[in-house]
Amino acid sequence: MIEVAKAIAADSDKRLSTKRLGDLLDMSQQSASRYLTALEDAGWILRKKEGRGYSIEVTDAGKQALAKMHQDIGSYLSGGIGRTIGGQIVSGIGEGAYYVEEYAKKICEVIGYLPYPGTLNVRARGGKPDLSSGNVIEVTGFESEGRTFGDVRLIPITLGIGRHKLGCHIIVPERTHHKVDIEIIAPQNLRDKLGLSDGDAATIELI
Repeated sequence: MIEVAKAIAADSDKRLSTKRLGDLLDMSQQSASRYLTALEDAGWILRKKEGRGYSIEVTDAGKQALAKMHQDIGSYLSGGIGRTIGGQIVSGIGEGAYYVEEYAKKICEVIGYLPYPGTLNVRARGGKPDLSSGNVIEVTGFESEGRTFGDVRLIPITLGIGRHKLGCHIIVPERTHHKVDIEIIAPQNLRDKLGLSDGDAATIELI
């Protein structure tokens, strides 16, 4: 996929023949054709017939796949440690208190502190990053009063606000309405403790 994107970017008319791709990947023209078909089936590229050939466009899904590859490679080269995410404090939608309170006992069992019933929400610059390759602590789901609560993942971090640095955890529920923001738990109410307001700058360092 990376070679395909590089070849498209280098060509002003966005054309990529199977012969040229085969040369780039050191494979036969037939194998290159099958490779392009597989990328198209995956929804990563779009081929349009133009004359005797095709123009090729990387789709939004393909761009997301490339971004994920870039992030994974960067994480590998840096050892996956000490990655820092910048962002700003934002207001949540008010459901954090209920869910953290429900999970509080199980969370305490695995990380050693009882979390404040609520979350601090940070909107990361450049969009919500992929956190699946970090140091993840699993909290298994459970049932309570006929209701099912799914698995939760906790990711240890150092939260930086101004001159303050605190050990906290990102909480990633199996089901969440937060598709953009990062939710953070701590033993105390971080907004009150640090006097935070929406728009305040924050940094998150993955441990």
